Amino acid sequence: MKFVLIGDAHLRDTAPSRRVDDFVAAQEYKLKTAFSIGLENEAPIIMTGDVFDSHDAALGTLVKYLPIFQSYPYGVYSPPGNHDLYGASLSTVGRSALGVAVASNAITLLSHDPVMVGDFALFGHSYMHKGKPEPLDGSRNILVTHEMVLMDKLWKEQEDFLFADDYLRKSLGWEIIVCGHYHYSFIKERGSRKIINPGALVRIKASKGDMALKPGVVVYDTETKSAKRISFDVQPSSEVFKPAPKKPKPSEDLIEFAGVLAQQHLSKSTEIPRFDTVLLDVVEKSGCSEDTKKLLLKYSAELEGDSG
Repeated sequence: MKFVLIGDAHLRDTAPSRRVDDFVAAQEYKLKTAFSIGLENEAPIIMTGDVFDSHDAALGTLVKYLPIFQSYPYGVYSPPGNHDLYGASLSTVGRSALGVAVASNAITLLSHDPVMVGDFALFGHSYMHKGKPEPLDGSRNILVTHEMVLMDKLWKEQEDFLFADDYLRKSLGWEIIVCGHYHYSFIKERGSRKIINPGALVRIKASKGDMALKPGVVVYDTETKSAKRISFDVQPSSEVFKPAPKKPKPSEDLIEFAGVLAQQHLSKSTEIPRFDTVLLDVVEKSGCSEDTKKLLLKYSAELEGDSG
C-alpha cells in the first residue's frame, strides 16, 4: 500500500500579487497532477491542511475542486490548517470551505480521533489543537500535523521552534509524521521512522524560499517504508514572478541637504541653537530660493508654537 502526501494547497481563485502567469490554471494543473500520481499508485491522499487559502473560499473554487476530491476513489484526508478556519479557531470548521468539503464527503477530516485506512490509523493535529493525539495500540500510526516544524535553524538565536529531528525523537509510536504549515520540503529519518514535509503545492510569494521551491508530492510506500519526492514539471520561478520593484535613489539635492544636516549635528558647539536658526543656516547653504526660505521659516515658527 502507498500514500500520496500533498503539502499546503492554498486553493484560491485569485493570483498572488507578484505572479505573472495564469496562476489559477497552474494551481489546477498541480492538484490534478498530484491526484493522477495517486491514481497511478492506487493510493489514498493525505493533505497537510490549508487545503483552501481562506475559510470563505469563493464558490467558484468549491465548484471547481470539490468534484475532483469527491471522485477520487481512494480517499482524501486532511487536518484543518489555520487558513481553513476563521480566526484559527477549530470551532469554525463547520462553516468553512473545508467544512463544506467534509460535509460533501469530498475530504475526511483528521483529528485526535483515529481514522482507519486498512491497517493504518490516521490522526490529525495542528497548533490550534490542545494536547497531543496518542497512537493506537496494534495499528501502524500516521500523524498529520499542521505545525511549524523546521528541518534546521534559520538563524542562530532561533530556540523556541519545533525541529524535525527532535519532533521525531520525542514522538514515539508514529511510523511517519507528515507536516505542513512550513512550505518547504524535507524528509528526516530515525531508523525506519520518518518525518516528511511534502512542500507547498504552489508558490505564492517571491521570497527566497518560494523562488527555490519546486512543487511536487511525496509517495510513501508502506511495504518498504520508503519515501520518494516527485517534482512537477513547472515553469522556473523567474518566469512566474515579476521582479521586485527597485527602490528609487535619492536625488543629489537630497543627499547634499542630508549631508549639511549631518554636519550641523556633528558640530562641536555645546550651545543648542534654535530650530529655525539651524534650518535657516541649512537652506542658505543649500541655495534655496527666498520664497522657499520664507515658507520653511513660517512652518518652523508654527512648529515652535505647537511644541510650546
